[in-house]
Amino acid sequence: MNALRGIAATALFLVLASATADAAQSSAVPRVEVVDYGLYTASVVQSKRDAQGILDSVSSDIRHMKTTHDVPARLGTQFGLRFKLLGEPDGAQVTLKEVWIFPPAGLRPPEANEAIHQIQRNITVTMGKTRYLSYKFDDPWELIPGTWTHELWYQGRKVVSQRFTVGQP
Repeated sequence: MNALRGIAATALFLVLASATADAAQSSAVPRVEVVDYGLYTASVVQSKRDAQGILDSVSSDIRHMKTTHDVPARLGTQFGLRFKLLGEPDGAQVTLKEVWIFPPAGLRPPEANEAIHQIQRNITVTMGKTRYLSYKFDDPWELIPGTWTHELWYQGRKVVSQRFTVGQP
């Protein structure tokens, strides 16, 4: 009988230890290394408008032009950041929430009934690889001066916040 209790206690210990390790691993927040930020140029590979009327583009030939928080309100201006998600295991796919918060006036696409104050989308990032995220002024109604905030969230925790001041060119 004592042998059975010993086996049951060992089994319970192993189950609890495994559950604790799994919980610790799933709650570990990866570290984000900002590689660069500011103004960029890039070639557009493809683009489409989202449900709010904002153009969402896939880019290539990305070039960092200037490290700055100051962004000229000019059509064609592209700003954002490049970052690397660091954690284990390297190469793992991780889902982040990307958020752009606009100045209080918000963006007003011609078809919109009310101002857009922020946009959010889920993105998949590969642990250990550099990723580029940006905003490009494609339409005159996007040229809103003020503070634009770019955030990345992982499992409800903010892991990056980058502010840009959009002003006159």
